[in-house]
Amino acid sequence: MTKIKGNGNSVAIAGDFTDRAKPFEVTADHAIITVPFTVLQLVEVEPNNLFSYHKWNAIHQLHYVSSTKIGIQFSRRFWEENGLYGGQTVTDLPIRLSYYPSHHFGGAGGVVLVHLSEEEQVGKALQVLARIHGEVVYETFVTGTAHNWVLQPFAAGAFTMFKPFQETELGPYISTPEGRVHFAGEHASDYHGWIQGAIQSAIRVAVEIHSSTRYA
Repeated sequence: MTKIKGNGNSVAIAGDFTDRAKPFEVTADHAIITVPFTVLQLVEVEPNNLFSYHKWNAIHQLHYVSSTKIGIQFSRRFWEENGLYGGQTVTDLPIRLSYYPSHHFGGAGGVVLVHLSEEEQVGKALQVLARIHGEVVYETFVTGTAHNWVLQPFAAGAFTMFKPFQETELGPYISTPEGRVHFAGEHASDYHGWIQGAIQSAIRVAVEIHSSTRYA
């Protein structure tokens, strides 16, 4: 999506497909915008006053968390040898949280999903895990992969987390519609960072559009 255009009677969305050369433009009675505000601030809006001052302020100021998720595969679920069946480990080390899946893997191997608040490499995660579980981490390590949401061009952040005063200064304007343009996503809900929030916002937008539609 590269542009949002509105005239009071309809909304047009323009953009480019990543796998096609030709741009596109779609016009409809309403538009539902679900991209994070970190990305939306890079989208052209025509006219600029299609969005209110308060909406623009929220789009440019809303804080998103930097987060990395690292998936590590081991040759065996060594954590179960210490009685850890599912659940998580909470630590003040850089990885913060490590989760221990315990079902639906269909094999003797294991996977640990490790959340980081800052971008880290798999090697660093192994070092920290070794401080918790010992050398068995290196002995059973098979492979790993990392995903950082800040580096993703269509996300530019993991999820919304209010800075001080943002809940009162920006919160009331994040989810409010701007004419025929509606906003959904975890950032436009009461449950930032959770799928539940995205679903909640989708239901809200559906009600908004239904309530604004006049039937003959």
